[in-house]
This record gives sequence, C-alpha cells and structure tokens, in this order.
Amino acid sequence: MHTFNANLQLTVSPFYHYNQASYNASPNDVPVVTDVKQISNYGGAQASLAATIAKKNDIEAGLYGFAQRQSNFFNNFFWPVTWDRALIQGWETTLRSPAS
Repeated sequence: MHTFNANLQLTVSPFYHYNQASYNASPNDVPVVTDVKQISNYGGAQASLAATIAKKNDIEAGLYGFAQRQSNFFNNFFWPVTWDRALIQGWETTLRSPAS
C-alpha cells in the first residue's frame, strides 16, 4: 500500500499458490499398479487506486490478473499373473507369477 497524499492511495496485492498431489501404488498391487501425480501453480496480482475528489466523491479502480499452469501424470502398469488359488470367503488371494 502506498499513500501518495490524503486523497490518493494505491494498493497492490501479489499472490502465488503451489499444489502437488501424488498417489504411488505399492508394487505389490497386482495385476495393475497405478501412479498419479498432479502439480498446479498459479500467480498474479490485484491492484487498486482509490481517490477522493472534492471531499465528497470517492472513486476506486482496479485490475486483477493471474496465470496458471497445471500438469497431470497418470500411469498404469500391468503385471501379468495367474490365479493359483482364491478364497472368496476370506478375501484372501494367492498369486503366482508365470515365471515361477
């Protein structure tokens, strides 16, 4: 904030925001391992100029602007496996890779 005189004032408010979210699956998640990464950031500013004219009239004008960037990464990796045994009642599954 800058006050030029009793009747004129300038306010500038810059801002910046960064956000990152990741989901990295365990390599033991079979048959599909999913990884997700999302990054976003943005920045900008708001500026306003306020003036008092003839002690009775107030006027204010301003500008607002920003820029944003976002990136997304999504990956699925498929592990080929064969079902050796599955116990539906206990939700227990034993997996054997084709190489064994």
